[in-house]
Amino acid sequence: MKERHIKKLLLGLLLLIGQTAWADGVRHVAFEETFNSNEGTGGNDGQFSGNIGLKKIRFEQEGWTSTKCNGASQCLKFGTGSEDGVCTTPQIILLGKQGVLYFDAAGWASGQKSLEITANEGVTFQENTTFELTAGGWNTNYCIHFTLETATYLQLTFTGRRGFLDNIRVEEDVTTINAPTLPDEYLFWPNTTEEATTNITLIPSDSTTVYYTTDDTDPSEVNGTKATLTTNFKITGTTTVKARAYYQGVASELVSKTYTVGATVEMTGFKERNDGDEVRLFIPENNGGRMLLGQDGKAYIRTNDGAVCFDFSTKATFNPAPLFGQYVAGWIIGKKQTDDGLVKLVATSNTNTNYLAMAEYGDNTPTPIAISYDSNINGHIGDWVMGNDIRNEGTFFSINDVHDYALIDVSGIVTSTNRITPYKLGGYSPVTYVIDEDQEFVSPNENIEHARVRLKRVLKAGQWNTFCIPIDLPSFADAQLRKYEQSEGSLMKFVEVLDFEAGMPYLVKPELGDIKNLIYDDVTLSATPAKSIEDGDYAFVGTYSPMNLATDKTELFLTNSGSLAYPSSESVATIKGMRAYFHVPAGAEARLFIDDDATPIGEIINGQQSRSKDQNWYDLQGRKVGKANKGIYITNGKKLLVK
Repeated sequence: MKERHIKKLLLGLLLLIGQTAWADGVRHVAFEETFNSNEGTGGNDGQFSGNIGLKKIRFEQEGWTSTKCNGASQCLKFGTGSEDGVCTTPQIILLGKQGVLYFDAAGWASGQKSLEITANEGVTFQENTTFELTAGGWNTNYCIHFTLETATYLQLTFTGRRGFLDNIRVEEDVTTINAPTLPDEYLFWPNTTEEATTNITLIPSDSTTVYYTTDDTDPSEVNGTKATLTTNFKITGTTTVKARAYYQGVASELVSKTYTVGATVEMTGFKERNDGDEVRLFIPENNGGRMLLGQDGKAYIRTNDGAVCFDFSTKATFNPAPLFGQYVAGWIIGKKQTDDGLVKLVATSNTNTNYLAMAEYGDNTPTPIAISYDSNINGHIGDWVMGNDIRNEGTFFSINDVHDYALIDVSGIVTSTNRITPYKLGGYSPVTYVIDEDQEFVSPNENIEHARVRLKRVLKAGQWNTFCIPIDLPSFADAQLRKYEQSEGSLMKFVEVLDFEAGMPYLVKPELGDIKNLIYDDVTLSATPAKSIEDGDYAFVGTYSPMNLATDKTELFLTNSGSLAYPSSESVATIKGMRAYFHVPAGAEARLFIDDDATPIGEIINGQQSRSKDQNWYDLQGRKVGKANKGIYITNGKKLLVK
């Protein structure tokens, strides 16, 4: 014990007799450092100059840091004649918010002698903290009051040049002490169909005793459960937990938190909840739950009561991975969110799939909702839908990655208002481009590779059909294919080819039966427009879309009976799409040569023409012949080819 402090201690004891409170609270020594373990010279041995204070510092409390400081005689020497010494206390945990710092300090025998005290952020001092020290002598009356405005601890830094420091003590007024800590209020759910339970962790403030209740009464030293250390306990059902800390009879503020059993709802109830509500979604076994798609942290599920998207992002995942058509039942916790009409269950910290059953369920896979050209799909947001002959952007529909005004068949998930994201599900192709003989075809701006194309066109067997399509194909099996080559006068000559070229007009003759229901996978839908093959004043012109022919006898079509004809009026001038027509000079008696068979307007001859005994035959110069060998002849006013 340092002699100079005996009188000070006796005076302190007298003040404490009969006084157990300070500022209507409790005096609590929160920190004390006496430096009594230091065995160097200087300070308490009366030496304040010379070759002193050279020992390594010995601290009684752990956590100190220092620079330019040394151990002296049962005290600390700081600083030199040219540099400041700095020493910083450990973090001092306080029960209350107000306190007093006491310390002793002495100055060097000569020269500059100063000391400055600072504290961590959130601490306010009520007195001056910068001092000129007494040269060659101790001052034991330093006393500074402080308040923790926002901080939860106190940390002091002593900075000075040429002095001595001793007997640092922090006392606090615990009129108000820190309250215990309870978890933030939250929702919890039963893990099964039993009653919901959850664990609560209560953390006392330092050196205090905590009492808590779960029966909605206020805790006190005579009421509730006592907890002196961090305590875990279980609650059942919605419960209000109240807690209060005590220190030597002084109580903290009351802490009260309510932990609530969250709602469990089925699909209909989930969709009626407000956005942001966290609930447990329950899918009964008999509710038809089926997995539609699992991809990129999202899973689309349909039940008998509608569809929902589970949006897990990176917070939770399905295990095992979801597969199309899987049976889905059980429950999962999440937050309701609506994005552009898409109802989502968004993952929270409570989300997991431990209680969501997913398994194969025989062959009973989900079937997409059928939609038509004029359907409004708003009611199917989040669901798997399919539709035929839909004009993209032409009605209520918009399909990702499909050019505007394309006619398509589509299968996919409705992921936002009036938008279908195509997916290949259950054998359905996501997008099929449709070319319909009765509807306008809009070509893409550029080729679409690996496309699926459906042709709504019937090619009649046993007759020639004009045909023009925007895809490359091999010729049909059991069908003849001809391409226009050139004209000889009014004769238009067609030759045999083996493949269809996109945009090129052709003549096609099926042999064994009608060709229809044409669907092609992995082809290139060409941006090439329909072509016109010309030779002089004659042309064979393709068209993808229905169109009106001229009525001036310059545009002819091929009839079902195999004749060439021109429209008699504008009311009957329309030809259907995926066809071709013949452009000829006005009034010309055009003929078709198909494999060297002359075809007059009104009659197509593909084989030999039988001759009656009284039939007269003339060559092209008008001379009568007795026997018609191979060649072109005129009989009964018609040109015929004899093979």
